[in-house]
Amino acid sequence: MKIRTDFVTNSSSSSFVVELSICDKTGNVYSLKIPDVEGGEFSCYLGDGACESEFRGSIKSIAKRAKSVAELCELLTNAVSDGLLKDLEDDLENVRDGVDAEPDEERQAECEETIRKYEKQRASQQKAFQDAVTEGIKERSDIARIEVKRVYSAWGEYADLVADHDDKLGELAKAVMESDGVEKQAARQAMLDYIRTSSADRGVGGFGFGYEDIRYIWEGDDAALDQLAERLCSGRGPGDVAGREFQSLDMKTKKLEKYAEFELR
Repeated sequence: MKIRTDFVTNSSSSSFVVELSICDKTGNVYSLKIPDVEGGEFSCYLGDGACESEFRGSIKSIAKRAKSVAELCELLTNAVSDGLLKDLEDDLENVRDGVDAEPDEERQAECEETIRKYEKQRASQQKAFQDAVTEGIKERSDIARIEVKRVYSAWGEYADLVADHDDKLGELAKAVMESDGVEKQAARQAMLDYIRTSSADRGVGGFGFGYEDIRYIWEGDDAALDQLAERLCSGRGPGDVAGREFQSLDMKTKKLEKYAEFELR
């Protein structure tokens, strides 16, 4: 897989949000997003893009280490690197160092207060998550699954990881655009076969890095496939894109399911 250090370019923005879920044997699901700022006072920071939260742990090792449900919640949340908090801390460092302007004590105080308020909100959310889980699940043996999703979103004129990095998909799209009749139908089928086949060698940038099973999501008809092929050949982005990295541990079998899926638009 090709590795991209920047996720989008020019007038585009992107974000990664981690969602932790603990599912019990009766079907109840307890979830926490990091960061979780939708509709709140910090949502504008996420809207600016570049929030790259990561899950930096192993579900299997965390599940093995945790001696209680409460400790499991704590270990899971501690394994998440909060991209929004890092962005806020970077802003503070830039103000202190005078990166964009002369050091400004008033601006520095504002940044410090923003971080304090965000950390307070985040701590409250994590406590609410742990309280809900420990109230609903008394024993580790009552847990059916642990899931971690890393949800990718990008928006803007060039918000497209696929066209720049999946050379094979680009070649197949070009074949669709340059053929007609029976040959065009065969080219469409070849493109569909490729889209529907999972691969570890799929160039979608930093998204899906380290995953052996990377899937595309596509449900369009022939006309929509032609439009996709035309867009991929043009280099234009779709305006917004989305994807997910997914891990799920079955607590009974200890089997780990792990894959990434990227929506083609």
